[in-house]
Amino acid sequence: VAVLVVSFPEELPVTEALETIDALVAMRAPLASVCLNGAFEDPTPGLSTTICNAIAKSSANLARAVNDLASVRSWAQRAEREAKRLMEGVRARVDPDVVTWTLPYCFASHPTQGIAGAMAEFMAQRDSSKTWR
Repeated sequence: VAVLVVSFPEELPVTEALETIDALVAMRAPLASVCLNGAFEDPTPGLSTTICNAIAKSSANLARAVNDLASVRSWAQRAEREAKRLMEGVRARVDPDVVTWTLPYCFASHPTQGIAGAMAEFMAQRDSSKTWR
């Protein structure tokens, strides 16, 4: 029997996951793997802030959309930062052969596709560079 630690890419859940791993290490309990659930990437990585500002100045309706986009991008940056913190924390605490993996934020998928379909697509097309190992 081994423990699977799962975390969401936000500050408090990552801190709690790392504290859980510390407790497992102290108890010499086996750690099966660590999963980051709800990984979220910037949906517009090639879109510069300069372009967003120009779009926002062109119309009030577009300004609201650009503001919403800025919020989503900020969330993605926080998620990326916390994913990195979790990854580095796991590597510093346990055997580097412990499997670490990510699951996507499924609600970012098309609304007609169910969560199971999104997960199946993710697993089928998984890019090994997105895993932590």
